Amino acid sequence: MYKYRISKYDPQYRDDNGIYLKEDWISYADIGKVYNGREFNKNDYINTEKKYYNTILKILRINHVNEMIIDNVELNFSIKEIKQMLQGSGLDLSLQDETLIKSLKSGMKISIQYLPMYIKLILRECFWGIFRNCSSTIYIEFGYDYYMYLKCGDFLSKEFIANCKQEGIFIEEM
Repeated sequence: MYKYRISKYDPQYRDDNGIYLKEDWISYADIGKVYNGREFNKNDYINTEKKYYNTILKILRINHVNEMIIDNVELNFSIKEIKQMLQGSGLDLSLQDETLIKSLKSGMKISIQYLPMYIKLILRECFWGIFRNCSSTIYIEFGYDYYMYLKCGDFLSKEFIANCKQEGIFIEEM
């Protein structure tokens, strides 16, 4: 299997040990803080979030995957706690989001058309889980500091990786 780290972090700013050296936001909770002389705002956050799930959707479509299974679901907060955490950054939890969170179960199948909603909620730290396709040839996992990890049976082309880079998403083979 091929393994990739997918993030908003440009690898040119990593040291020899892979540590990212540039000061940057790592969570929705950083909305309103200043990085590199510029305030990180809600729109910046939402645009980055969209880049993450759009990248995953492209990978799944290239691999002809129409649904994913979520495993290892972890719910660490109540709906009330999630709402409070998000409100502090100007984000909210819609009724649809609440319903989705309440219905989460490991082993649940998710059509890729709905996958962006799940990815959004994971990136917003509402819950955690690992996505895999039905044949277990693709895995998507989320880490700390806004990292996403992909394991797949097929190599991602240099062209695909370059196109993602132009959109502000960096894919590094591990």
